[in-house]
Amino acid sequence: MGSILSKNFFKDFKGSGRLRGSLLFVIVALASTSTLWSLGCASFSPQAERACASTDWYEIGRQDGAKGHGEEYLDVRLKECAPEKRDLVTRLYFTGRNAGLVDYCSPTNGFNLGRSGQPYARVCPSPMERDFLREYRKGQRVFELEQANRQIDHRIGSLSQELERAIPLEVRNGLVDQLNELRQTKRVNDLEIQGLRTN
Repeated sequence: MGSILSKNFFKDFKGSGRLRGSLLFVIVALASTSTLWSLGCASFSPQAERACASTDWYEIGRQDGAKGHGEEYLDVRLKECAPEKRDLVTRLYFTGRNAGLVDYCSPTNGFNLGRSGQPYARVCPSPMERDFLREYRKGQRVFELEQANRQIDHRIGSLSQELERAIPLEVRNGLVDQLNELRQTKRVNDLEIQGLRTN
């Protein structure tokens, strides 16, 4: 009986395109499921699980917050942990991140970030952001003025060299006027920078 069924089965298989297509679909589906299962297991190997369990997620979050990193940084880091661990990791991470943001969002740090020309990614909580942005914009203005002064210094140097080579009196007078104007502009910039630093 079994051999007859087997012969008939393979006979039908060879003669039926529908049956052959169905079997191929099942085989492909099983192979795909097996592959995905294997990849899932590889993603959460014992080594990865130990690394996830031994990581100080509070400290990782605190460091990210202190650097002003956005919440998307956690998404990248969560790839190390199995799904059942992610709720705990997320809580620890954001508790640390909030502590780090207290340092990052301080007015003093806002001024320093602005003065160094660094961008701000809108990560500060609303209660802290107003004072942070006030100082950040001051720092940005200082950054702009200091850049302008560097350009002025470069221009003064170039004009001074021209002045040494200039022979016609009218040319020398024009260069002197330009130099005086540039030096006056720089003095004004310096006074504004001093006021921004002290206020």
